[in-house]
Amino acid sequence: IATSRLMNRDADNRGIDLVNTDNWAFQCKRYGRKYPKLEEALEMDTDAEYKAVIHKRDYKESLVTMSLADFLKLLHEQKANRSSNTEVQ
Repeated sequence: IATSRLMNRDADNRGIDLVNTDNWAFQCKRYGRKYPKLEEALEMDTDAEYKAVIHKRDYKESLVTMSLADFLKLLHEQKANRSSNTEVQ
């Protein structure tokens, strides 16, 4: 994982801040007291399977925002992986 600013100018121009993240597209934001409009942050120009925004706030724990559809897809994939792992054992 690396920052697109250093590794991939095209990705940086499309709003993607981290590269070499497989099928994920990440945008990183740092904020003071107010959060940005999340819809704008998730509108990265990418074909990545998942899009997420990492939020860093002063003196607060970092948070990750993603669409509900992507989150539910991850939950279904995790459940399927657990089922297949228990069947093999």
